[in-house]
Amino acid sequence: APAPPPKPPAPAAAPPTLRVAASARRSSRVVVRCASACSVKASGSLSTAMARRLGRLRRSVFRAIRLRAGTTTLTLRLAKATLDSARRRGVRTLRLTLELRAADAAGRVTSRRVAVRVLV
Repeated sequence: APAPPPKPPAPAAAPPTLRVAASARRSSRVVVRCASACSVKASGSLSTAMARRLGRLRRSVFRAIRLRAGTTTLTLRLAKATLDSARRRGVRTLRLTLELRAADAAGRVTSRRVAVRVLV
């Protein structure tokens, strides 16, 4: 009897996807979708000029998490001191540069760099 035909290879899982909300109040939200377990690193930073204007030494926010397969919303919140400093100086909108990186167990990496507005 002839050998059975080989099975077709399993379809490759999609790489992680990152979706960022354009603006939010006091924070920024990132929706992460992973077909398999993945790790996500997210950092947001103020421009040097804005940090100086606000009198802030620390100008960034950072989060790193590990996720199971599925969809998760990650929130990056600005420090209360940064928000208070902006309010005192009459700044109503802060512009952050977010750098996002998601990598799954198979080594597929998705990176994005995006500017967002955060309402104070």
